[in-house]
Amino acid sequence: MTKVAIVQKPPVYYDMEASLARMEELLTRASSCGSDIVAFGESWLCGYPCWIDHYPDLNRWDDPRMKTLWTLHHDSALVLGSDHASRLSEIIKAHGIYVILGCNERVLSGPGHGGVYNSLLTYGPDGALLNHHRKLVPTYTEKLLHQQGDAHGLKACPTPHGRIGAMICWEHWMPLARQTMHDAAEDIHFAVWPMVVKRHELATQHYAHEGRCYVISVGQCVAASDMPDILAGVFPDDHALLTGGSCVAGPDGEWLLPPDQTHQDLIHLELPSLDRLTEERMTLAVSGHYQRPDIFSLRTVQTRHS
Repeated sequence: MTKVAIVQKPPVYYDMEASLARMEELLTRASSCGSDIVAFGESWLCGYPCWIDHYPDLNRWDDPRMKTLWTLHHDSALVLGSDHASRLSEIIKAHGIYVILGCNERVLSGPGHGGVYNSLLTYGPDGALLNHHRKLVPTYTEKLLHQQGDAHGLKACPTPHGRIGAMICWEHWMPLARQTMHDAAEDIHFAVWPMVVKRHELATQHYAHEGRCYVISVGQCVAASDMPDILAGVFPDDHALLTGGSCVAGPDGEWLLPPDQTHQDLIHLELPSLDRLTEERMTLAVSGHYQRPDIFSLRTVQTRHS
């Protein structure tokens, strides 16, 4: 069986060094429990900007606090190829574990320079980056902080635990993105969110049933006290901004792990045999006998934009 650990604990917001240290501690504990895969939520490194749904002056021109928040968000974003990225790979390699990691990402020059991507990284146990996906469309207020990605990372990675794929948040309501991933022959799909609310639960079960795969939805528990100091006083310190809700659905769409808002740290589970997937594909295979390539065609442009 494949052992998975889901991280609901937040990072240290906008502090790369402290967040990497927290990640190392979480991987140490997960690997000590025999976990094969550890999954972190949307933009975990260095913080999903959940304050955008609460800060009243979010869209006001020249708001000084908003400019400072943007600067923190931008400057703490991961740069692939940097010392921090190398440190990240070293931490993963030291624990010999697969990692699914949401992050804020930026590039230093060329196309995309000056903005921040909402990215999702898949690492192998040797610390190698297996897949690099950038969220196709930032959701609503995220457009103030994230730029559009591309379909380069819409693929599944072969592993001893099956073919692993992942998407970010509301990409799960993009039918053609879903079909691209189904065509990639996923066995285990990771869906990363800020938190898993009712509509995200529905998306989890629908994706699992449609794709005949295991779906692991990852939410996060974040309190107002986790926010950067510049947001002090905007909301009470004990106010919950994100409430976790991580859950796991089997290939029939039924819960293997119902939504969990109680564990604010690590959630551990074991996935059943991959044989379950083949059994369920007897009745529905959207890239196989339930597809009509004679009347439908899908072309996905998987070129990296930058």
